[in-house]
Amino acid sequence: MDDRAEQALIARAKAGDQVAYERLLEPAVRSATRLSFAMLHDRSEAEDAFQESALRAWRRLQNLRDRSPFQPWFMGIVANQCREIRRGKWWHLVRIPDANA
Repeated sequence: MDDRAEQALIARAKAGDQVAYERLLEPAVRSATRLSFAMLHDRSEAEDAFQESALRAWRRLQNLRDRSPFQPWFMGIVANQCREIRRGKWWHLVRIPDANA
């Protein structure tokens, strides 16, 4: 997709057009799911991370700077979501003894 077409889709998506957002997301699906799997090593968690990232990006689309490309911005959201999932695992594994015991 050329830059002009992408920017038009971004403008429509920012205005609330879900179809335009889906069209923006389509080219990123493969690379985003690969990144998620590479970071999480679990297919189910990778799919969940991608879906949560897509939802977060939709909610935060207004944060995408004017004339910025969508995919690098979205991949950053995916990477952050995967890091958050990994951190969550870490905190679930660490058991801190009760200080009052």
